[in-house]
Amino acid sequence: MKLYSRRLSAVCSFLFFFLFFPQPSFALQVHPYPEGLYVHQLGHLFFVSCMTVFIYRLYRRQLNVQYGWNYFFYGSIFLIIWNIWAVVGHWVALHIAKDQIVLKPGEIVPYLFVNSFLDGLYYLLAFDHLFCVPALFLFYLGLRNMRSNLRQAQQKNVKERR
Repeated sequence: MKLYSRRLSAVCSFLFFFLFFPQPSFALQVHPYPEGLYVHQLGHLFFVSCMTVFIYRLYRRQLNVQYGWNYFFYGSIFLIIWNIWAVVGHWVALHIAKDQIVLKPGEIVPYLFVNSFLDGLYYLLAFDHLFCVPALFLFYLGLRNMRSNLRQAQQKNVKERR
C-alpha cells in the first residue's frame, strides 16, 4: 500500500506543478535548410515504410482481426496518414512567403495571413496532431489489452499449478 501512496503523491505533485506553474510550450521544430529538412522528410518516409511493413505482417498473420492487435493495426494506419500529412505540410511550408507569418509585439503565437489556397492548405496541414494523437491512443489501448491478457494468462497458470 505504501508504494501505491508514493506513486499517487508523486503523480499529484507532478500534476500540481505543471497545472499551477505552466510554461509556454511551442509545437514548432525548425530545421536548418536544406539538410535538416531533407533528413526530417526522409525520417517521415522511413517511418511510413516501417508502419507499412508492420501492417503487412499483422495482416498476413491475421492479427488485425484479433482484439488488442486491431488497435495496433488501426494505430499504424493513423501513423501512416500522419506522416504523409506531415511530409506534405513541410513541402507546403517551403512555399509560404515569410511575410505571411507575423508575430505581433507582446504575442507568443504568430498569426498566419491566409491570402491564397496554398496558405489555407498550410493552415489545414498544421493540424497533423489530429492523426498522431489518436494513433498513439490506439497503441496505448493495444498495449493495455495485451497487459490485461498477460495478467489473465498468469493467473490461469497459477490456478492450474495448485
